[in-house]
Amino acid sequence: MIQHSPSFSINAKGKSSRLMILSRPVILVFALFLACPSHCQLSTVQSFAIPSITTHNRQQQPRKLLKRPSTTIRSQSLPWKPALFTSTARFSAPASKNDNDSVKKMTVEALSVPLWRDLAGVAVWIVPISAFVLQNNFVGPWPETLLYSLSVRQWALLHAISGMLFSGTILVSTFIEWIVVNNAIATAKSKDKNDQKVTTNILKFWFATVPQLDANIVLPALSLAMLSGVSQAAYNYGTLANSPIHVRGMFHALLTFMVWWASTDFTTQRKTKELVLSLNDGEGLVSPSGQVPSVVWMRRISNIVSCIFVAALYAVMVLKPGI
Repeated sequence: MIQHSPSFSINAKGKSSRLMILSRPVILVFALFLACPSHCQLSTVQSFAIPSITTHNRQQQPRKLLKRPSTTIRSQSLPWKPALFTSTARFSAPASKNDNDSVKKMTVEALSVPLWRDLAGVAVWIVPISAFVLQNNFVGPWPETLLYSLSVRQWALLHAISGMLFSGTILVSTFIEWIVVNNAIATAKSKDKNDQKVTTNILKFWFATVPQLDANIVLPALSLAMLSGVSQAAYNYGTLANSPIHVRGMFHALLTFMVWWASTDFTTQRKTKELVLSLNDGEGLVSPSGQVPSVVWMRRISNIVSCIFVAALYAVMVLKPGI
């Protein structure tokens, strides 16, 4: 038997029917967003292919089997390397004209997505989730049909899983992007054309993948974390407004993170992707002197601050200030 808060319990049939009717749009928005995040994807690329990894190129650049170890494959232009690194040798094969045309076509398609569609996708996510938190903080638990649809332990499990996906993706993606950019800086100082081609392909793949990580993992996980957190507050304290200061502080921090992400990370994603996808084969993102575009440094600062937000959220959850 679910024990609702006395001040927010449903005592009349009319009130129950009214709340259920009002809750339907919010339930529909959350269901559509969590089930079909691709509708709100932020400038994603449908597919990304590295032109040098094709059957045609493998025929142009034959590989030889080494006697020791017998399963290791190498390219004619590279010295012997352990099997862990031999896969990079295939990236150095020369790209044919058809492959280059294919990459240019995909680049044009990726950059042809209008900016207003990206902004509309962000607004579709930020406005409902912010209204949901503010409603539960200043008015009361709403919609009760959704908040009390699962038990408090089930909501706690979903909260742990969604928080893990949200924070883990932010931390791991920050480390990977840091390594990719540092590798581009180191490669720019060398004159090895093969390494420059590999680095360019890695840059294109990574910065075309970042929007997909946000649209398919970060945003749905953050939405589910906030929904499950509000539901637990409704069970334990009757409403979010009556919860301890560390619980309300977490939601304030999450809303602040949303504003920071939309104003720094999201705005630099498209600019960086346009810059990287416009590079020719073997052309570096970093100048030979090691100068990095300002938008790339802005992304690094944005990612560091996002990681600080994640660390602060977990510190509040564990240390529980004010108790």
